Amino acid sequence: MGRLRVHEEDEETARLQEDALLTGAFSQFSTAADKLRRSYGALRKEIRKLNLELDRKNRQLQRNLEEKEKANDYLDNILKSLNAGVIVMDRHLCVTTLNRAAESLTGLTAESLINRKLSSLEEFQLGRKVLDSIKQNGWHQYSQIEFSTAFPKPTHLTASISPLRNKRDEVVGAVVIIE
Repeated sequence: MGRLRVHEEDEETARLQEDALLTGAFSQFSTAADKLRRSYGALRKEIRKLNLELDRKNRQLQRNLEEKEKANDYLDNILKSLNAGVIVMDRHLCVTTLNRAAESLTGLTAESLINRKLSSLEEFQLGRKVLDSIKQNGWHQYSQIEFSTAFPKPTHLTASISPLRNKRDEVVGAVVIIE
């Protein structure tokens, strides 16, 4: 009988130990689940905050794009309204802008000049004269040239060449004004 009692006590102790282990495991699980819930809540809060910031930045970007479009339209309207011809070139002397007056004064179209380098326009007397002037005077100086065109009738024209500068006062191209 003594053995039976010891055996029952051992079983009881084992059950108590199992219960204690299970209770500890459930407690750890509950603690981990609470921690995950808090982390998930904090993460959702941070995502909401980031989404609000992203929406604000997108609205700001949209406003900036609209303002830039308005400014571009305004400048385009000014160029179209001028009686003087305007040709704008980048640093590589590639034509980027040509207004209607420049087309009518030179007899050339924007399609025939835009994105072309002046050096590739051998038939274009103004192009040769601009290149010669820039070679002689450099990019940083204003210069004036005279040239003739046969379109629509033989005409003698004057062109002013000015450096095109960016906000940092670096020369990034040239502007030719034809009168």
